Amino acid sequence: MIRYAGMKPLAAVSSLAILLAISGACSETSPTAPIAPVPAPAALSRPPVSAPSTHSYTADVTLSGVVYERTETGSKPLQGASIYCDACGEYGHTRVSTDESGSYTFTGMWLLPFSAVPLHLEKDGYDDPLGLPAPKSPFAGKGAGWREVMISSAETHFDMYLIRRQ
Repeated sequence: MIRYAGMKPLAAVSSLAILLAISGACSETSPTAPIAPVPAPAALSRPPVSAPSTHSYTADVTLSGVVYERTETGSKPLQGASIYCDACGEYGHTRVSTDESGSYTFTGMWLLPFSAVPLHLEKDGYDDPLGLPAPKSPFAGKGAGWREVMISSAETHFDMYLIRRQ
């Protein structure tokens, strides 16, 4: 029996058996099947959605734009307009206001590709321009202020207009 200094016979035999098993698994004549390589992290990420699907959501969508006031002399950015988005933000039902440059941004949306998102735009003393199409989304309200934007990419830009009430 082989004795290793400081080891009991059973521990020495166990250690030797483990070493033989490991070296046998690593030899070229091992009867075991080869292990498939682990894919690189990039291969594990979800590919971008390229066509409409009822099961695949686009993650982290950003919707942004500028709200303008239409005047007789042209358009100018409108600060302080309130925009409600039914499908924006982490849980939906999000409201933002335009900044001094008339800009607004909704981030972190999770939507189906090519989704129609209802928006409600309002500012005291302002009305919608004539001829706005009525939203088709069942989530949009009826009446003034409602618009609908088609989300077609992870970064969608949508400008809107209001007219000062006379």
